[in-house]
Formats: sequence, C-alpha cells, structure tokens
Amino acid sequence: MSADGSGEAHAAKEAERARQRREERKETLVALAIVLVVFCAAGWWVYHAFMNPAAQAQGEAVKVPLDDSPSIGSENASVTVVEFSDFECPFCGEFARSAMPDIERAYIETGKVRLVYKHFPLSRIHPHALLAAQAAACADLSGRFWEYHDALYANQQALAEDDLVGYAQRQGINESSFRECLDKGEQIHIVTRDMDEGSKAGVSGTPTFFFNGRRVVGALTPAQFAAQVDQALAAS
Repeated sequence: MSADGSGEAHAAKEAERARQRREERKETLVALAIVLVVFCAAGWWVYHAFMNPAAQAQGEAVKVPLDDSPSIGSENASVTVVEFSDFECPFCGEFARSAMPDIERAYIETGKVRLVYKHFPLSRIHPHALLAAQAAACADLSGRFWEYHDALYANQQALAEDDLVGYAQRQGINESSFRECLDKGEQIHIVTRDMDEGSKAGVSGTPTFFFNGRRVVGALTPAQFAAQVDQALAAS
C-alpha cells in the first residue's frame, strides 16, 4: 500500500472514531436529559404529595383516636383539633412559630379549642424527623412535651442526636434517662402508633389537621384556623 493510501486509511479510522465519540456523547446527553426529566417529575410529585402548603379541607369527618397523645386546652372544648406533624417539615415549623402563638391566645387559652399532637415523620424526605419524634415522645415522659416541641421547631436545622439531647437538658430533663429512652427506642411505639392512625385517617403529608374529625391539609394561618373552627362549631 502506498504512503498516500496508508494515510487515507488512517484518516478514515480517525474520522470513524470521532463519529463514534460524538454518538456516545449524544447518547450520554440523552440519558442525562431523561434522568433530569424523571428527577424533576419526582420532585414535583413529592412537593405536591408531601409539602404543598395550601390549606385544603378534604372528605367527610373521621374519628381519630386521641389515645394519650399530648394535648393543650380544655378536654371540654367544643372543638378538638388533632394535628399530625413532622418536626423537620418546614411548613409545620412555620405553623408552630408563626400561627400557634395567636391560636393559643384566641382559642386554646379561652377554652374553645383543644389541640392534640400526633407524630407523622416523613422519613423519606426528612432524615432526622423520626428520631426527633422519638425524642419528643421521650420528653413527654418528663412532662416537657410542649416545651420540647417549641425547641425543636425553633431549631429545625439542628436535629442530630446531640442536638436533641441538648434541647432536653435545657428543658431540665434528666440527661441520663433521656439518652436511655432515645438509645433504646423506648417511645418508638408511640410514633409508629400515630403514623398508623394517621395513614388510616388518610394522612399523607404534613401538617394535616382534623377539626372535630374533618380533615384539613396544609399549614394554616390564624385566619384559616379560625375559619375551620367556625365551621366545626357550626357543624356541631
């Protein structure tokens, strides 16, 4: 074969290799685009399934067991509100920090509403939520649930185990007994019970409220909470 023929063959091979590399890059880009589309679709679904903050009343009234769940307000209140919540959920935190103080003053302290708290940690998207729920249940054994509840919602970005123990200490809870409760999972049955009850009642995201059994999904402003209380009173 002549030198010119050899050079042409080499050039042809290089051109073919370049074409193959372009095809491989194209296939890689297509695969990445598919992954991105799937990821965005999954993100959209998670947001609307678990994190949509819009308050929406849904379905007929259902009976939610109160058990021995922590509560504030008179047991004789005309309206019982059961809240299923997650300590790592941003909308739950917004409700606890921004709406709850006004709601307590206007409805709970006046005897109109009793609020019952139940755990519903969304562990698939909130990795610290389950342990935080157990920690709150351990705090409840010392009669410090609501103080601990406020501490967790005030510090949602710091929910590692050492943080949880630190909040307990600040609330005057015995560190040794609290750590033992947390390490041994002594209150996990409380959390799983609440989750089972929530699932049976149709809870899939947080926060979810039941006003005398009527389900309302989403973070509520004080005005929205008032409207739901009025509806519950009118229906009772």
